[in-house]
Amino acid sequence: MKINLLNYLKSVIKENIFSALSLNNEENISIYKNHRRILRSLRQKVKNKEKINVGFFIVYDSVFPAEKLFNKMLQNDLFNAFIVVIPDIKRGDENKFYQLNKTYNNLSKKYKKVYSAYDEKLKKFIDFRDKCDLVCMANPYDTMTDTLYTNKYISEKCLTFFIPYAFFITSYIERFIGKNSSLKYFWKIFIEAKENKKYYFNNNLKNIKVSGYPRIDNLSTISKDKKRIRKKIIIATHSVSVKNNIGIEFAQFLNFYKVFLELPKKYPDIDFVFRPHPLQYTYLKRDGIWSDKEIEEYINTLKSYPNLTYQDGGDFAYDFVNSDGIIHDCGSFLPEYLITGHPTCYLMDKKEIYDKYFTDLGKKCLDNCYIADNKQKIYDFIDNVVIQEKDYLYKKRLSFINKYLKFNYGKVTEFIIKYIKKELKV
Repeated sequence: MKINLLNYLKSVIKENIFSALSLNNEENISIYKNHRRILRSLRQKVKNKEKINVGFFIVYDSVFPAEKLFNKMLQNDLFNAFIVVIPDIKRGDENKFYQLNKTYNNLSKKYKKVYSAYDEKLKKFIDFRDKCDLVCMANPYDTMTDTLYTNKYISEKCLTFFIPYAFFITSYIERFIGKNSSLKYFWKIFIEAKENKKYYFNNNLKNIKVSGYPRIDNLSTISKDKKRIRKKIIIATHSVSVKNNIGIEFAQFLNFYKVFLELPKKYPDIDFVFRPHPLQYTYLKRDGIWSDKEIEEYINTLKSYPNLTYQDGGDFAYDFVNSDGIIHDCGSFLPEYLITGHPTCYLMDKKEIYDKYFTDLGKKCLDNCYIADNKQKIYDFIDNVVIQEKDYLYKKRLSFINKYLKFNYGKVTEFIIKYIKKELKV
């Protein structure tokens, strides 16, 4: 009897008192208590054999890191999973409705349970909060979307959890993610690597869980196309912003956009996939760098090459696996593509970018890439590493990948579902 009492007291301390004491103000304690209240009600739903309604709130179809989790929940009788396409209100009405409609249409082609947050007949946004028990968000910025879809608003009645929209390896995580005040409203934040946990210390709720990055689970399930004969190289460009850089000062598009047009002509025996950041042209236009006509001409020129595929969003996993190299300046794609084992040519024109804008993990990633600060180095990468397969970083890269990037590789989604079910006492 004495042992049972001790065990009971330990469990109470662990589940309630310790967590509450770790919070440093009344608001955080209130948030924590609300999480516990909602969790108790969901556990009761489970006992009553009721389904748990899980809404996946998506802004851009190309930014759906929890897609495999959504698919797994569709196959699980415990969950009623559905997608709600929500607006980006930060970048003008034109972009807001264009992206809302594009994302809704693209996801509707793949899934049945997809809802637009905007009611065309009533000309207003719809409140989905009462239709959800759990909400998975890829957007952690409450200022980016309508009030009805903010973490603060949704978390009053639902347990919200965040799966990062990127595998963060730049200082952006410290400057804008970890210090984001809206993170405290999340019930759980499933992060990609233990090295990134330290950047969330300003988040006083103890809601960080190292799970691995679920978006890379798809890479583990895709087979290589054995019939492919021609070499394939991906060109991926980050967004460009002059007026409001906010952590993407390392973007290289304006330095290399002419080179990208040259590559399909210079290498007609190689297939290229050109994949721009979803906001690249929005920023080029907004900041007065390019006009609508210049953007249209650039895109049309790229599309005119028979050996180039232009990708406007969508999933990247198949092309990642079935390619021979990548040329890019993106953040998240850096670790995500490295995981395939294929070589990377990373565009970086200044040493200070390495020192200033990348985390320790990001710098380790770059140390396993071929760096290009001019077009000749891009040509060298294609000629020597891709075509002749003289990939001298190969063994070093594989060792790094296995040590730092493959946490729960192929099983991240399974880990998250098991964790949620355990919390629900299933």
